[in-house]
Amino acid sequence: MTFADCLAAVRARLDTHRVDVAAGRTVSLAGLEDLVAAACAAAEALPEDARAAARDDLTRLGAELDALGAALAAQVGEPADEGGAR
Repeated sequence: MTFADCLAAVRARLDTHRVDVAAGRTVSLAGLEDLVAAACAAAEALPEDARAAARDDLTRLGAELDALGAALAAQVGEPADEGGAR
C-alpha cells in the first residue's frame, strides 16, 4: 500500500471509532497499531522530497490518536494521559 492508502485506512478507522465512542459504543482497537505501523513504514519508503509532508501528516495523525485516547478515557471515566503516550 502507498503512504496515502495507509493514511486513509488509519483515518477511516479513526472516523469509525470516533462515531462509535460518541454514541457510547465500545470499540475494538485491534489492528489499529498495525495500520499505524504500516503508515510509518510507507512514510520511511517515500522519496526524500516527500518525507516532510508525510511527517506533517503523521504528526496530525498522532494528534487524532491522542484525541481518540482522550475520548475513550472519558467514556470509561479515566483521566486522559496528558503525556500523549503512543
